[in-house]
Amino acid sequence: MQFGLLPVCLLMILLISFGSAAQQSTIPTTATIESGKFRYYETKQLRGQETYTIDRASDGTLNVKAIAEMPFAEQEKKPLVIAKLALKNDFSPLSFEVKGPTFLEIEENTSVVIQGRTAIVEDRGTRGTARLPSNFFTLSGYVPLTIEMMLIRYWLAHGRPTSISLLPVVSTQRQTEVYRTSEAFVELRGKDTINVSGKPTSLSRYHLHGKNWRGGWGRQTLWFDARDQLVAAINLGNDVETNIYAFREPYESQTSFFLKRAAEDSIAALTDLANKLSPKASGPIALVGGTLIDGTGKPPVPNSAVLLVGDRITAVGPRSTVKIPDNARVIDITGKYLIRPRGG
Repeated sequence: MQFGLLPVCLLMILLISFGSAAQQSTIPTTATIESGKFRYYETKQLRGQETYTIDRASDGTLNVKAIAEMPFAEQEKKPLVIAKLALKNDFSPLSFEVKGPTFLEIEENTSVVIQGRTAIVEDRGTRGTARLPSNFFTLSGYVPLTIEMMLIRYWLAHGRPTSISLLPVVSTQRQTEVYRTSEAFVELRGKDTINVSGKPTSLSRYHLHGKNWRGGWGRQTLWFDARDQLVAAINLGNDVETNIYAFREPYESQTSFFLKRAAEDSIAALTDLANKLSPKASGPIALVGGTLIDGTGKPPVPNSAVLLVGDRITAVGPRSTVKIPDNARVIDITGKYLIRPRGG
């Protein structure tokens, strides 16, 4: 009788095993495909760090999680922001969530869920919906930087559009609708080569700024490596954001290069703007009204003036102290930012 029961027991064990295997095969699996860490600085003082991971699910979905914490920030409630972002293979957002206290002691509590061509937004106590444009991304707050890294990857994957609409933007007049009045602008500025750990490394340099956006940094200069990983961010904003910058390990060793290159590139961009506005001008050009950022870490100078003669900057400083020739072409750049390099 015992030998007669053996085949039955084996059959039951096999059925249980096959059942378990079939059940396990239906459970989506994920694998971490990327991770990293950034350190944040303000006038060369460490303020905090950010860590992130990117997981790929079995259906191809990319799940991004980033944690930015600033224990050394000069505010009573220290920033601690957690963001989660789900993306398609082409980096189009599926969902976005960000929570926690950030700079200026703002409490982030925002989520975006994409359903077809509609976005459902819950933004700091307000709920609404929005029709999705052809190009869009999700972003809220100063940090985490990882979300901006994914924004650049989206821009690259979608044909480098002139602008990208950003969510969330909730109307204050009608609580049931979200209006797309926020945009991000990305520009590839060029290539730089630096030495990291004794090896030459080629980096792509971008400008990132926005219109009515939650990024809030002003104009950023970002560097990406050959794998489209963000390695450095220099932020040209105003007030508390002015001198905050961040680096991936081990790129802190090139801090001086990044600061100097961002300063030079910012001036070059403004010179290009002046040339476009007045391509045939042979006389001096004065850029007035912008906020001047000093590369040495001194306080920003509002209502500044920069005098250009030919391809040279001949005077720079507060508008009241710069003598502007009578024959100069005066261009108002109020609301824009200029950075003055060290020794410039």
